[in-house]
Amino acid sequence: MDLYPKARASYFRGGQVSLLAVWGANDGIFGPGGARAFPRDLPEAEVRLLDCGYFALKSHLDVIAGYKRGFLGKVLG
Repeated sequence: MDLYPKARASYFRGGQVSLLAVWGANDGIFGPGGARAFPRDLPEAEVRLLDCGYFALKSHLDVIAGYKRGFLGKVLG
């Protein structure tokens, strides 16, 4: 039984949590479609696709840190 749809329905749609997804657009393990799906359940979700693969932190640490800082600044106010 796939529990992910139930989790999305209760946690994402039910709670409307804040979400930042920073994703490698060329990720061959977790493709960018996974990131693009978040706004369907969370219209306010921030999705950032970077020109990299699975190891985004290795190649884009400063960029990702900047996105995280900005996101947390908005969420924590």
